[in-house]
Amino acid sequence: MKSLTFILFSFMVASMATAEVDGIWQESTSPDTFYSIQTHDGVIVVIELNADSGIWAALQGPFDGSEADIAVVIGPGQITSKISFASETEATITVFSCQADPGASCETQPGGSFTIQKVFK
Repeated sequence: MKSLTFILFSFMVASMATAEVDGIWQESTSPDTFYSIQTHDGVIVVIELNADSGIWAALQGPFDGSEADIAVVIGPGQITSKISFASETEATITVFSCQADPGASCETQPGGSFTIQKVFK
């Protein structure tokens, strides 16, 4: 019985750890940029939307409960980055590489980072 209780508790804690980051996030330095973040079964999906320009991108990658290396799967250009959650309401995105489509530019250059904050669960 003790092992069953431990297994159930471990599953609940692991589920809570990944579910706590799900929600709508906003970029601190660019308040017109929002992120919808969802996690499931060790995968994170991040949808980035710039409300001013209407440009959006979908990124995904493996998620360990506190950070993930993510890459564009749908959207303009090719971007790879790391998202690291400091808490359930604050995260940092660090850009590893960015190759913009012709006529566009990368807002954050490789090596740069910015903070996002949860605005809605």
